[in-house]
Amino acid sequence: MRKVNQKQTLHGDTIIEVMMSLAVFSVIAIMTVNLINSGVNNAQRTLEYTMARNEIDAQAEALRYLHQGYVSERQYSTTGSKFANIWDSIKNRALAPSAISTDYFDVNNNDNNCHKIYQNISAYKPFIVNSRAVLPDTDSNYDNSLYASSVSDVLYTSFDTNQEASIYPRIIYQVGGTTSRSSGGKSSGTSSEGSLVEKRVFNRIRNPQGIYIVAVGENEVNLSKSKYYDFYIHTCWHSVGSKSASTITTIMRLYNPEVADQ
Repeated sequence: MRKVNQKQTLHGDTIIEVMMSLAVFSVIAIMTVNLINSGVNNAQRTLEYTMARNEIDAQAEALRYLHQGYVSERQYSTTGSKFANIWDSIKNRALAPSAISTDYFDVNNNDNNCHKIYQNISAYKPFIVNSRAVLPDTDSNYDNSLYASSVSDVLYTSFDTNQEASIYPRIIYQVGGTTSRSSGGKSSGTSSEGSLVEKRVFNRIRNPQGIYIVAVGENEVNLSKSKYYDFYIHTCWHSVGSKSASTITTIMRLYNPEVADQ
């Protein structure tokens, strides 16, 4: 009788030990999985921030290029100047300082929801620069059209309420046809050589997601005579593993040479 009780006691201790071991293993496994998921999410967020910053920097450089091109061409006749036309189009989209509220772009005031920001985005005249449509030489053609007539291709303005970023802030391009190469400022015709990208140029913006630019003039009364224009390059997206929206905003100031020269 004593031996049976000893065996039952031993079996009972073994079951308790196994259950405790499984519990400890489960806790360690859950903690390990959580740490792995946290690491993956952090890496994903870092990548998203890097990609968003790259898109912002590309837009800033494109704006600087257009501005410097306009400044450089002002010593010549500006009639039909490609940079003058683009710069004028940008100025026409500028808002008065009193017409813009920085709180509107704060996701904390929009329930951490990017969609609420984009619902009324058209009121702020947003735009995106298509850097792939900017041609450096004056005699180049853009899809067999003069550069001056392609301002609408350089400045994308067809924003709606569904411009949220599905992954991270980015600009999605689509096929826009072939382009003409130029040599010494003269068109040399359509090229049949090169890569697939060169043959089927992805130079038309199909959909900018989670990124847009808002211009604000300095002069409250006459925006065209503003001393400078502030360009707010905004991004907003919902990163993986994060309940709140992620945002990056860069403000760049470009001076108006028409007023500076007076």
